[in-house]
Amino acid sequence: MRTYRVRSFAKVNLGLTIEGRYEDGFHALSTVMQVVTLADVLTFTFDQAQTSGIRIHAQHAQIPKDQSNLIHRAAEAFSPELSFDVDLDKRIPLGAGLGGGSSNAASTLAVLARDKAQMPPDQLPDWRQRCLALGADVPFFIHGGTQHARGRGEQLAPLSYSGPYFVILLCPPVHAETGRVYRAYDEMMERTD
Repeated sequence: MRTYRVRSFAKVNLGLTIEGRYEDGFHALSTVMQVVTLADVLTFTFDQAQTSGIRIHAQHAQIPKDQSNLIHRAAEAFSPELSFDVDLDKRIPLGAGLGGGSSNAASTLAVLARDKAQMPPDQLPDWRQRCLALGADVPFFIHGGTQHARGRGEQLAPLSYSGPYFVILLCPPVHAETGRVYRAYDEMMERTD
């Protein structure tokens, strides 16, 4: 039995501009993203005797524990034959724009890359496409830090900043699903044209 306990960090967008829209409806963005210390904690357990697939355990009732969870989808993108348990201690608020689900997916890929492929996740073949298929923020979370992201989130350029900074996060009890936010933006722009 092998166990890995990892922190899955949140991010903030220090600025975001919508530069256009792709034919498939996704938006072309320019944003500066920064990892912050707020993090979920994921504990992965690999037991060779377990053959029942992926089991997600989470205390939060709104977290899906089936194939719709990004942890599960990331594992299937890595390899459809995996079996493991993961305990998710959810500390990043849901629907707050902090990238919790995408961060969980990137953390899952990182653990699987280390455990199964014995390599860093950024050296996996076609990792960017695998990550982007899971969510626009997932490629960012593979590297973290401070990055300028463009396109759908896959065009990343690291930015350096050496000074201290502080961010105060205020999260009202409102769930803002990303797709709905962008649809509302599109509707607002159509009304102003």
